[in-house]
Amino acid sequence: SITVFPSGAVRPNSSNLNPTPGITAPNLVVAKVGIDGQVDLYNSVGTVHLIVDIAGWFPVQPVASFSNQVASGGTFGCSLTTGDVYCWGTNNDGQTGQPSFVSHSVAPVKVAGLYGQATAVAAGISHGCAVLVDTTVKCWGTGGRLGYGGTASTNSPVSTVGLAGVVSISAGDYHTCALVNDGNVWCWGENNSGSVGVATSTYSVLTPTKVVGVSNAVDVSAGGLSSCAVLGNGTIKCWGAAQPVGPAGTPQPIAGISTATKVATALEHTCVLLGDRTVQCFGGNSFGQLSTAPPSGSGTPITVAGVVNAVGIVSGPHLSCAVLSSGLAKCWGRNTEGGLGDGTTTFPDWSPPVDVVGLSGITSMSAGGATCAIASSGRTFCWGGNFLYVLGFDPGPTGRTSIPTALAF
Repeated sequence: SITVFPSGAVRPNSSNLNPTPGITAPNLVVAKVGIDGQVDLYNSVGTVHLIVDIAGWFPVQPVASFSNQVASGGTFGCSLTTGDVYCWGTNNDGQTGQPSFVSHSVAPVKVAGLYGQATAVAAGISHGCAVLVDTTVKCWGTGGRLGYGGTASTNSPVSTVGLAGVVSISAGDYHTCALVNDGNVWCWGENNSGSVGVATSTYSVLTPTKVVGVSNAVDVSAGGLSSCAVLGNGTIKCWGAAQPVGPAGTPQPIAGISTATKVATALEHTCVLLGDRTVQCFGGNSFGQLSTAPPSGSGTPITVAGVVNAVGIVSGPHLSCAVLSSGLAKCWGRNTEGGLGDGTTTFPDWSPPVDVVGLSGITSMSAGGATCAIASSGRTFCWGGNFLYVLGFDPGPTGRTSIPTALAF
């Protein structure tokens, strides 16, 4: 008996064709395809000659309904468009997903093995992850941070273990956190300062682990050495280096925040979008990333002056940006390399909120080694310094640009 079933799925007990020895037996089978776009064939007894003629296949979800998204990591960047992920930058551990471990890519290249099925993307220091249409996750890059149970680096996406129902994902420097549809948060990777949400005596968490003490979450952000989640009641909890008190790795509430809708945590600081569309930030302020003059930080959230009608918030190592309801954006913090996108490089190297020039209709934004956004045209733009080729294009002899520039893909 012959069985046709989706690649990677558990084989069903029923058969699709039961041929008689010596007889040619045709049949028509309508079968689901696996996430890789393929099917498996199984013959239960003896040997058989099979001829398979595929008439066509339909994706699980129409490609046109996919949302585009950009993710700027520490050594590379990625952009999601029509279900495919394109990455650029340094590739020492395979983080750009190129077929070979070449040193870097100046321009974006497609990550193989996702088959147009990606719905979200996240980038850490040197690892990337994507959520697929079946709500599972695949990761690639530096080993120990990929969630598949091993420590080997890979330039080919591998499936995380035991994780499904994922609605959003965020990558910190060395770890990743995912929000699932039951309101729980799962994290994996290197557990610096308890950033994965377990006792710091456990350094490497090789498979997704549920964060104890976080439930009914509506948003999650993984930063440099910490993670934070927005809960359904508008409060937030943080664990790792950002937690204010309590045992390391144990989520703790942040006082003074009760109407949060989104959170963005980075290396030293965290910013929160509130229900009234204003933004508050707390934590370290080495380069003015709290929107006030450095270096004094604050454990108490500070309202970012001049930012109103915000609908999105992102944080990078030393800066933050807010996407406004108008489709424009404002950024603040370190600007030595032009990462604020206002056409200048500021000395001393910080600035209060300034307008990002030349972009409108912003639908996605991310801050990491560079600052990047997707505009209403669907094009991906990046700006800032080009250390480790994180811009996705060659900015010329200055090695930086303070004006958003479109990537070629």
